[in-house]
Amino acid sequence: MHTDVASSFAVAGPDPACRAWLYYYDDEQQALLGQIRAAWGQDCVIQICGGRLRIFAEEGRLEFFSARELFDAIAVKTQKGIGRRQK
Repeated sequence: MHTDVASSFAVAGPDPACRAWLYYYDDEQQALLGQIRAAWGQDCVIQICGGRLRIFAEEGRLEFFSARELFDAIAVKTQKGIGRRQK
């Protein structure tokens, strides 16, 4: 079966936002990205590829293979940040 761009528009509708809905993050994903940026800074680069999440930040490149690893690292990084602010 051949699918062309025109048939994709017909299914998704003429609104560009409607056609691009697959590329939007849901609220949970947006919250996670916010936590990552809060922990590593607004200038960090977040790459999601091949089931991995990579963060490129001042301290170098970090790579996470599971949600548990990522959540643990966010907790540690956040605690370090809190400790630094309290001094």
